[in-house]
Amino acid sequence: MILLDTNAVIYYLQNDPQVVGLVDELRKKDSAIAVATLTEMEALSFAGLSPANLVLISQWLSELTSINLDSTIARLAARIRRTSGIKTPDAIIAATALLYNASLVTRDKEMKKVSDLKIIWC
Repeated sequence: MILLDTNAVIYYLQNDPQVVGLVDELRKKDSAIAVATLTEMEALSFAGLSPANLVLISQWLSELTSINLDSTIARLAARIRRTSGIKTPDAIIAATALLYNASLVTRDKEMKKVSDLKIIWC
């Protein structure tokens, strides 16, 4: 499974050629691509998004698997936050990737602080 970090989703939606190429290639390989519900919230929360953009983003996100934040992820995220010092949203996304044994597509260098996290740099 592949988990997209929020920054990867944003770069994809902004048509960043590197991220678009990577994500599209992963999708062609029939890789299961997912996002944490936190990523959905972050992607849809930017001020100034037009109603049309909200619809487009929502439609694109609906094509991906969505992983809900639950108690298991929350507890793992708390441990990650305590041991690595990364921010809570990043800890939640990292915990989601670890729990689901997913590779995380990201540009966030802070994620290097999370041991055992498989990262695909974009």
